[in-house]
Amino acid sequence: MELVEAKQVGNDGIVVVKRNGEIAPFDIEKIHKMVEFACEDITGVSVSDVEMEAHLLFFDGITTIDIHRSLTKAAANLISENAPNYQFVAGRLLTYDIRKTAWGGAHPPRLYDHITTNVENGFYTSELLEFYSEEEWDHIETFIDHERDIKMAHIGVKEYLTKYAVRDRSLDEIIPVETPQFTYILIAALMCGDTRDSKAIKSYYNDVSLGNISLPTPIMAGMRTLTKQFSSCVLIECDDTLNSIERTNMAVQEYVSKKAGIGIGAAAIRSEGSSVAKKTIKHTGVIPYFRQLQGTVKSCSQGGVRGGAATVYVLLWHPEIENIIVLKNNKGTQDNRVRQLDYAVMINSYLYQRLIDGKDISLFSPHKVRDLYNAYFEDSSKFQELYEKYEKDSSLVEGTISAIELFSNLMVERKDTGRLYIMNVDNVNDHSSFMDPVRMSNLCVEITLITQPMGSSKSYRIYVPKSDILETINELGQSDIVNSFRIVEGEL
Repeated sequence: MELVEAKQVGNDGIVVVKRNGEIAPFDIEKIHKMVEFACEDITGVSVSDVEMEAHLLFFDGITTIDIHRSLTKAAANLISENAPNYQFVAGRLLTYDIRKTAWGGAHPPRLYDHITTNVENGFYTSELLEFYSEEEWDHIETFIDHERDIKMAHIGVKEYLTKYAVRDRSLDEIIPVETPQFTYILIAALMCGDTRDSKAIKSYYNDVSLGNISLPTPIMAGMRTLTKQFSSCVLIECDDTLNSIERTNMAVQEYVSKKAGIGIGAAAIRSEGSSVAKKTIKHTGVIPYFRQLQGTVKSCSQGGVRGGAATVYVLLWHPEIENIIVLKNNKGTQDNRVRQLDYAVMINSYLYQRLIDGKDISLFSPHKVRDLYNAYFEDSSKFQELYEKYEKDSSLVEGTISAIELFSNLMVERKDTGRLYIMNVDNVNDHSSFMDPVRMSNLCVEITLITQPMGSSKSYRIYVPKSDILETINELGQSDIVNSFRIVEGEL
């Protein structure tokens, strides 16, 4: 094929290949109009600079996709401290590219038709058509403002395209089937699917599309799909039994596959060398289980949106703490490192005081001192009393380490890896809104929720006014969850 400089085009009858495969005469004016559209009403940018930066060499049979993406890349290359507004030029060009791919043209399809097509093609959940009628979708469509898409910066549009836009993720090429405003309106509609309140849908749509609410990845990427994921973070607590560890592993895999980030409460697992099964077996310790969890977390790609991720919660006074805090560093071997998990060490004020006083930290396997383990989260005064009592019993203490040494090692690893977190359990529970103790947090150590170990039969208590008891029971229905709750008459 003959290469022709951009300035020479128009003299040699060059043709281009459109997105639908059709052949059309090359028209340089269309390029000028596209770049002018991208630069319109944006200060500090230049149409000619974008075109010059593109360095386009047009040739007979070039695709319109290649032309457009070259212009987008050119605008993105011009983003600088002195010319930051090229981020919006590049954003508009990329948005136009997405529209041409998803819409098949410059104008959006009817919302109901868009939904129907993507339900039939297996991209959207059929609940979208079950919750709302065709007439209701036509009304909901009036809330959409597609012009909000062209106000997005390039990095935002690119993030949407690669992470959130629904597409066939088995393909190497990114071919989106939707645009941002379609995404936002469908999420809003599903959020309000139980009430079908059009005012609520419009309000929620405006909040998310205008950036007043920032939605997490699982909701942005999966909520309108067959995954239908509402949760971004899941907290899973594990007890010191093989059954609980197995159930935890299964739950981790299930939720990782649903695009959720995982917090794993593993603080109760006994230490290496502890007796098991009436002293007939020696326990392997926590690290083999962490390695198993690592494999489970990384076994699912989360639909190509992101890799699985989990943070494991451990005790500062666990006998294996010195080995645990180095699990993520680059030293050692695969046999004594578990680098693809993150870790959170749970500390309280009493242990900080031991650091300040220059004392030692006594280490206990939690299965031997279950009341101490419970007091760690429930009653800091009781914890101190039991801790000082048990460290006088040589049959319970499984080691001691200088508080200064342990905290120093912890801080070094925290600095070097950036993924070793701290949770102050007594502060969390002193300010908790729950009656039951909080024993862990989520992937990013940012929320508090009460948990029960997998396989636990302990019941929660829900306090409700007498008049609401029957209504509450009816709402819970006959699901498995009703067996985990005990309804007690009373006021909140």
